[in-house]
Amino acid sequence: MKMRKALSFVLVLALVLGSFSMAFAADPVKQGSDLSDISGNANYDAIVANSDLGIITGYEDGSFKPVNNVNRAEFAAMITRMMGVPASALGGYSASAFSDMNNYGWANSYVGFCSAKGIVNGYGDGTFGPGNTITVNEAITMVLRSIGYVNNSDELVGAWPSNYVTLGKRLGLYDDVTSVATIDRANAAQVIYNALTLETAAVDSEGKTTLSGDAVLEVYLDCKLVGNPSVDNGFDVYTNNDANGSVINTMEYVGAYVKAFENSDGDVVAIAEVKSTFLTGKYNATGKTFKAAGVKYNLAGDGTNATVNFKSDGPNSPLKAAVFTNGEDISLPVAGSGAMAADTTYTIAANVSGKTIKEVYSVIEWAAADTFQFEAEMLDDESLNGYDFALDDNDKIDADRFVLLGVDSLDKIAEDNVVKVYLAKKADTTSDIVKVAVGTEKVEGKVTLIDSDDYTIGGKVYAANTSDPIALGDTGTAYLDYDGDIAFWDVEDAASENYAIVTGAYIASSPTVRDATIVLFDKEGNEKEYTIKTGTTLPAAGEMLVDQVVTFSLNKDGKIDKLNAVNEIPLATADKLSDSRTVLNNDRVDAGIVVFAKDASDYSVISINDVETKEDLTKAGAVTGFKVVDGKVKVLIVDSYFTGQDSVYAVLNFVKAAYNNDDDEVQLVKGLAAGKAYEAYTDAKNTLTATDFVNANGALNTIVIAELGADSNGIITRGDIATITTKEVGKYVVEKSGRDLGISDSSAANADVDRYAPIDSDAVVYVYDDVDKEYSLGTWASIKAQTANGAGSKVYLYQVDDDSEVYDIVVVYGDAATATANMNLALTTPVPAAGNTIAVGGATKAGDVNVVNTTTSVVITGTKTAAQTVTIGGANAADVTATGTATAPIYTVDTTGVAAAGGNKTFTLTVSEAGKADLVYTVTVVVAAP
Repeated sequence: MKMRKALSFVLVLALVLGSFSMAFAADPVKQGSDLSDISGNANYDAIVANSDLGIITGYEDGSFKPVNNVNRAEFAAMITRMMGVPASALGGYSASAFSDMNNYGWANSYVGFCSAKGIVNGYGDGTFGPGNTITVNEAITMVLRSIGYVNNSDELVGAWPSNYVTLGKRLGLYDDVTSVATIDRANAAQVIYNALTLETAAVDSEGKTTLSGDAVLEVYLDCKLVGNPSVDNGFDVYTNNDANGSVINTMEYVGAYVKAFENSDGDVVAIAEVKSTFLTGKYNATGKTFKAAGVKYNLAGDGTNATVNFKSDGPNSPLKAAVFTNGEDISLPVAGSGAMAADTTYTIAANVSGKTIKEVYSVIEWAAADTFQFEAEMLDDESLNGYDFALDDNDKIDADRFVLLGVDSLDKIAEDNVVKVYLAKKADTTSDIVKVAVGTEKVEGKVTLIDSDDYTIGGKVYAANTSDPIALGDTGTAYLDYDGDIAFWDVEDAASENYAIVTGAYIASSPTVRDATIVLFDKEGNEKEYTIKTGTTLPAAGEMLVDQVVTFSLNKDGKIDKLNAVNEIPLATADKLSDSRTVLNNDRVDAGIVVFAKDASDYSVISINDVETKEDLTKAGAVTGFKVVDGKVKVLIVDSYFTGQDSVYAVLNFVKAAYNNDDDEVQLVKGLAAGKAYEAYTDAKNTLTATDFVNANGALNTIVIAELGADSNGIITRGDIATITTKEVGKYVVEKSGRDLGISDSSAANADVDRYAPIDSDAVVYVYDDVDKEYSLGTWASIKAQTANGAGSKVYLYQVDDDSEVYDIVVVYGDAATATANMNLALTTPVPAAGNTIAVGGATKAGDVNVVNTTTSVVITGTKTAAQTVTIGGANAADVTATGTATAPIYTVDTTGVAAAGGNKTFTLTVSEAGKADLVYTVTVVVAAP
């Protein structure tokens, strides 16, 4: 069975024609995949492979110019490079025998080589026509001659060009070649691409053609088969380990029976041929059949089971009977035990003839981590519906590490397409995506027959793989998965997903007054009193109370004919929406989730995108929230408190009562957010508690980040101190590398390398001035300036994103020039009276104590924080005794010796506090003469 060939982006080229080092006359200017003008080109793979092989190079501006025509001289160069001939081996061919090569000196050696090897003949008049655009037939002819099919080959029947055209078509050289006459660069790449996995040939003098058994990749480019060439000509089962060692994306071949090539580094570089066919379905152990896409296949082999061949990575390959799980060959049943269990969906790689499976090469159990209907917001640069892709070195999705089925690229997945995501480890939701299967079809119609698991809709039979109930006679839309099975079933006017909330009490019927009624607020945002059709089965009376979630349907008269209470699950503390809004705690969120917001007793319908992420949805003061889980979260009821935009993380300088433009009394908030000035009104006069954010005493706990919720108009609807990861990193900052901080409280030279804290490249920096009690915008440089040589500032780091390993906000506390320690002093003995004062502070930070009466001691008390220390110094320090507590020190000054004659005692009190400049009081106690 022939298939599209997959070639490497990087091949290690080697010469087989002699002992020469590999070199080409022109080096590619860019990696093939980086060429600027080939995206979406039908021959993309061929262009990339040829460019990276150095066979067809790009241009200096990074383009490939795929529609430019190729002349005969250029194609001769391509053929020479395909054959791995280095520049060093071409010197002897530079003297061309053709008369019209004067203006093509660069091509002389290429044309001379091809002429000497019989690959080109010229026109018979001594000319070659190097500038003539080459035709498709000429290109095919040159390729066939280069791999050994010379003119007398018995494989060439008839006259030129039909003899080469016929052989070229049979060998697949025309596959995916869109040119019909002359050839452009894209199609030239395709012709050569098609040739690389063909076997080379040898023709004897009598025309007998013998194939070498080795491909162009082996003969010219030093590659070898992955499988054992002595076992089934090198065909083998392709494993996940093979794919992970491939230099291109070959994930789609995992489990297939293929002939693959690897380069000298052991990396798979090409898959030449596939013998197997993939079938996805279930095994019937009793009937010995395998049912896939509605077709029952009989198992041949020994009459009960097909023969199973499997390539293990172990030493005893090939083995019998095996099961892959999500591509990993980790579950290997014993030979002959029957690899497939009943009622389990498998993908098998098989040798199929009609409706008979003659041989099974592998059995893969693909266990999807999730099946969902696609919405645009589910796809971002790293994940799909909350599941992560493997990333390349540039932090982009690595397209070589997963297989995409059903669409050409991720951006082609459309709204409501059925998407199945498979992970490398099916039980580990944090493992990378290895397969994405997209179902793009939907079927509308009536269910006319149900036969076991088969459903007939519109005359066609479909298997169902869905939890949605499908009833005979239902009319609706079936959304099919990649395998053609029903994954989701939407029934017209179905009650099962028609969610509503009881907002008006159920009133029982009265034969003489009225029919039974109930008031519902539905998922469309409509509130209405409905009449209940007589005879309708109703929930218990206790399940029809106000605030109960129900499902209902209406008959043609608009009366309720189905009414069911839904099991409501109270939200728990851990119930927080993920950033992608696809996970609520451990529950997946249904793509069609219905969200009700409750404000006191009033409900509204909102989008899941309006519910804040990473918020505890049971925060104190919020109304009780509920969720309805049926496999996934189908309904969510939240307090309107949580329905603003995503949180704004800010530092605040100003929270004051004010009137807004509508003359409502609210609060005006000013500060900084996202690295710029922030100003907004609240929605009420008590939305924020000002002292939570602006503390007048300037204590260290004022360094807080406010988490504000704002609506679509920017009005603040809530505000709290953010509960985010915080780190105090000290007063020394040393760059380790990039934006990493080295932290130490001792010295910059001895920074503790174990406490380096990584800062996000987009982190914002704020500086808090303890004197002005105000934040200002800082820079990366200001962090270093504030903390230079331990000058007295602290640095605080905040991690807004819980899933991140870096910090997003940096706050520097204090200003080394003005932020100082502080202490209050008071004279307590003698009792203060007129003339008995202590006056300290000001620029000199000094004061006098005047004592009127004669005394032997003076007592001064202080008030400070526990974080501050006081040192006594100066000329009369020995006369001062310190007692008291850590926050209320007492200083007793002995004035003996100066009391009788009058005099003074002078000393200093030095107040120290980490992160602030010292404050020095000079105190003079003056004793008056009697």
